[in-house]
Amino acid sequence: MSYKKFANPETIALGKKNVLMQAFGQGTINVQIFYNGRWHDAILKNVWYVPDASAHLFSVKAAAQNGYSTTFNEKGVVIRGGNGTITASGKLVNDLYVLTIRVCTPRQAVEVLLATQAETLQVWHERLGHQNKRHVMKVLKQHGINVEATKEFCDGCALGKAHRQSFRTWTTRPSKVGEQINTDVCGPMTEMSVGGARYYVCFKDNYSKFRRVFFITTKDEVADCLQKFLKEVKTAGLVTKVLLSDSGREFNCEAVQKVLEEHGITHQLTMPYTPEQNGAAEQENRTVVESARSMLHSSGLPKELWAEACNTAVYILNRTGPTPVEGKTSLLLWTGSYATFGHLRVFGTMLCAHPQTEKAQMGPEE
Repeated sequence: MSYKKFANPETIALGKKNVLMQAFGQGTINVQIFYNGRWHDAILKNVWYVPDASAHLFSVKAAAQNGYSTTFNEKGVVIRGGNGTITASGKLVNDLYVLTIRVCTPRQAVEVLLATQAETLQVWHERLGHQNKRHVMKVLKQHGINVEATKEFCDGCALGKAHRQSFRTWTTRPSKVGEQINTDVCGPMTEMSVGGARYYVCFKDNYSKFRRVFFITTKDEVADCLQKFLKEVKTAGLVTKVLLSDSGREFNCEAVQKVLEEHGITHQLTMPYTPEQNGAAEQENRTVVESARSMLHSSGLPKELWAEACNTAVYILNRTGPTPVEGKTSLLLWTGSYATFGHLRVFGTMLCAHPQTEKAQMGPEE
């Protein structure tokens, strides 16, 4: 193995986008190439050192200049020497031709690897289970192996450690009641309600937290529910400017767009697979369903009454739920009416109904 540093770095272009990178030197590397079921010794000459490259690339042009011929087909690639004998072969993997090659380390360099510093750090990074490279350097230093920090990209870490960052809280919120409405559909439920519903659609005011639910059999009814709700908003003397929903077909459809255009409302859609962007409506569904489930379980009533339980939960939350205005309920902010609690009873309380017989309706006998 040998290495010679360039007096001045050479600039090369790689990939379809011609990304510019710098080569700092060239050398000769002893390698082993795997083909025909076993490893064969070989020497790669004029190998350029490009630390920013994310993969080891083989130059077909350089091989041709040295008397080698390369044949590509739908299965793989074959490289032959001047006498026609096969010297290397590879497979087609994800639209790339891949050669199986490994670098041979001289015996006298067992303790201290003679590869380049950037490659050495990456090799140890992979050997030590892709731990943080700063920690890898610290561990190697304790064992007498000194390597320098590099910014070599690690494909394994990029794929294996990928995660989504948490969403930040909203910095700007509506300042008026009814200005922005968040909406979402909940369902299908495990049981059909007494009224034949399998879903409900919830409209929640982002400022007052006032919520309104409609129970529906199919998601096709969302547009009609939206029309009814916007009429209620207009009757309450409020103005809605924005409707925020996910990108589901029940919202991102011609019927809903027609209703919004009729009322002059802007429709904002969240990005796919990002329910956090519509967190107010998503959390509202969870709050309503958990409250309804708890009431049904405590009362012992059948699951078919889930719609009645959800409706009761919404009724209570509008009169007791937290709002951004201290001391004011959602109902007060939305309608201007104060909430009372004297009429509330435990959900599922046994009551006795007075039968409306014909005699009772006519009054007492004379």
